[in-house]
Amino acid sequence: QAADSIVRGNTIHGMYLPISRRGDGLKIFYSPRTLVEANVMRDTRDALLWYSPYSIVRGNDFAEGRYGLHMMQSDHHVIEENIFRNNSVGIYVMYGTGFTLLRNLLADNRGPSGYGIGLKEASDVLLEGNRIVNNRAGVYSDSSPLQPGTSVTYRNNLIAYNEIGMELLANTQENHFQENIFLDNSEQIGVDGGGDLTRKAWATAGRGNYWSD
Repeated sequence: QAADSIVRGNTIHGMYLPISRRGDGLKIFYSPRTLVEANVMRDTRDALLWYSPYSIVRGNDFAEGRYGLHMMQSDHHVIEENIFRNNSVGIYVMYGTGFTLLRNLLADNRGPSGYGIGLKEASDVLLEGNRIVNNRAGVYSDSSPLQPGTSVTYRNNLIAYNEIGMELLANTQENHFQENIFLDNSEQIGVDGGGDLTRKAWATAGRGNYWSD
């Protein structure tokens, strides 16, 4: 309950323990319009941003944890120009509306989940200019978007050298893909749980994507 806060320029180190026994490096809770900027975090469990709408996460370097950034039940965020590497999950967005992810690097996230970006029931999401490289799954998406009349848009992202470029549940609909590069993923697109991905727009205004295979 600390609205309009700024968390800037900190170095946060956790204890060298199994991830389940570590504390969270950052926990922002019921604190709208928080700015998290230019922090370095290592060897913690999660960075949490819950119930804190209209917050910005910019220019941070979060590594060697469980969830580099775990967002839940919170709307209208900008996540830009961060580095999330060597976590179990780089960014996990759960149960919210209005997320803009710009020019982030998500690399080497290979823990038990191993997602660069995870979306769970997230609506009106824009992912643009991100580099999603060498994760178990570059993107994992379940029921995103959730709300009627909303969408998830992937534009101008590099999705490269992952075991699975994108792991999508068949209930993931109204996704739009334009000018992304799918480069040398072991499996470019995977359908999790059966079904197909026909209710997607794999090109927008005549512009599709680059597929290395």
